[in-house]
Formats: sequence, C-alpha cells, structure tokens
Amino acid sequence: MSIKVTILGSGTSMGVPMIACNCETCTSSDQRDKRTRSSALIETAGKRILIDATPELRLQCLANNIASIDACLITHTHADHIFGIDDLRGFTKSSGKPLEIWAGQLHFDKLYEIFGYADLKHTAGNKNLPQLVFRKFDQMAPFTVAGIEVTPIELPHVTIECIAKMNSIGFRFGNFAYCTDLCRMDQQHIEALKDIETLVLGVLRHKTHIAHLNIEQAIDLSRQIGVSRTFFTHIGHNILHSRDQQNLPEGFFLTHDGLQIKC
Repeated sequence: MSIKVTILGSGTSMGVPMIACNCETCTSSDQRDKRTRSSALIETAGKRILIDATPELRLQCLANNIASIDACLITHTHADHIFGIDDLRGFTKSSGKPLEIWAGQLHFDKLYEIFGYADLKHTAGNKNLPQLVFRKFDQMAPFTVAGIEVTPIELPHVTIECIAKMNSIGFRFGNFAYCTDLCRMDQQHIEALKDIETLVLGVLRHKTHIAHLNIEQAIDLSRQIGVSRTFFTHIGHNILHSRDQQNLPEGFFLTHDGLQIKC
C-alpha cells in the first residue's frame, strides 16, 4: 500500500528554538531549524491517522491544512506527545463524529486519568469538548485502526531506573515504521522491523543520552535493520540542519516540520 507521511513536528520535548537559548541553532534563520514537538500524519488507503498530539497540534494542523483525521495513536504519555489532545475537539466539532484515540496497555490508564473528561461517555453531547472514544491495544500484537493494520513495537525509552522511566511504542504500517523516543533496540525490535523500506527514527543530538539515540547510534541501528531510507525526528537544538545534513551518509535525512515522505 502507498503511504504518505507528513512530519507535523520534528523537535524534542522543549522545541527549537528553546526558551532563553542563544545557540547557533536556536538563533538560526533557517526554517528547518524551527521545530515543534514531534508528531506525524499517516495517510494511506484514504485514511488519515495522527501519531501523537503535541502541545502545538493546533498550529501544526493549520500549517499543513489538516481539516480531518480518522484516528489518533499515542506513542507514550510524556507531556510533549499528549498535551494537544484537547485540540482534537476541532476535528470532532467539525465532523460531528467521535474520534478514536488509541493507547497501549502501558499508557492507557495515565492517558485516561488526564483526558478521561473527553470520553464520549462523559461529554453529554457537549460539542465544545473533544468527543473521544478511548481504545486500548495490546502492544504485543497487530491491531486495526480505521481499517488499517498497525503493528506496535514496544521500545525502551530510558537506560537507567529513574522516576521518568517509560517505554514508548513504535508503529509499523506495511513497509514503513515510525519509532520515536527510544534509547536502543534489541534483536526482537530489529526483527519486528525486518523488510521495511522507510523508517522515521527519533534522534536527539550528537552526544549520548540516557533516553534517546544519538546520531551515531541511530545510523548503526538503521544499518542493522537494513533500511533503504531513514529520517531522523525528535531533534534537539544541538543539531543544525544545514551543517549536519551534509555530514550524514547516503540514505539518511534530517526531518523538518512540514516534510512529506512518500513510501
């Protein structure tokens, strides 16, 4: 199946430019260095599936002329990936229809604790609230969203025990996969991505980090998987697009907000 991916946001949890930072990237005039928090729109078989609802969701949808979606998938419940969920009401109010929002077993309870007020069961027909139908998926098995088969991949997000420890979920759609917010992949993850052709992969910076891949690790991992094209997202302010893109090997690309990828 043909797939179009729009990178709605390509930045890390603090966005780029960061507040009160005067580094080379944060003061760059290159629009590719203006990064809202990471999310993507998957379009295939006439359906539109949103991955994550960032704090800038409204701005991202306006910038990319997105007036409708068929479902929303959540990778994990860190603030930069879910705090735009209330803006989903723009879609439900316009369509007059409820919207399914999907989270894995790991994250469902936390998501519902924060946004349960938007459950269709509790909104009493108030169209000024999001009209959401909360769905839970088993992160160990494929499931179907808006008629599209999705394979979830549970990914380690932090390398050490800490308060913020949390795994994230990557999503595979046919020969394409979207995997953000991970610190490594083990052999079972690599096997789950076998035969994909295009990968969007979370990369934070050049130096190592406890919760995210760096560029060197991501390149090595992509080569282990055997992907033809790899696009880096969730990019921090230590990466300058014009400088660092030219230093990447063939087949590797930095994303930017609004980038469209055809698979």
